Amino acid sequence: MPNCRLRAREEQGDGEQKEHSANACVVATERNVIMSNPKTELTDNTQKDPDEWVSGDDPMTGAQASYLKTLCEQAGTPEMYDDDLTKAQASKLIDEMREKANV
Repeated sequence: MPNCRLRAREEQGDGEQKEHSANACVVATERNVIMSNPKTELTDNTQKDPDEWVSGDDPMTGAQASYLKTLCEQAGTPEMYDDDLTKAQASKLIDEMREKANV
C-alpha cells in the first residue's frame, strides 16, 4: 500500500498544478492520481495480535460469545466456552475452535 498523505498535487497538461485535499491514500502514476478510501482498505492493523489490543481486556462482545459458543459445539468441545472471557481471549479461542471445527 502506498504512503498516505492528506494533500496531493497533480500537474496539469498546461504545467499548472492542481491540489487535492482528502483523507485518502494517493498513488501517483505517470498520467493519473488514484485516490483510495482508507476506511474501505484493509490495513496492517487488521492483523494485530489480540494481546496488543487496547480493548483486549474488555469483556467479549455478544457477537463473539454467540459465535464462540457455536464453534465450541461444532468442534465437539462445548466445555471450552466460558462466559467470562475477555475480547482477546475470545478471539484466540475463536481461532482455535475454527481450526478444530474445520471452519
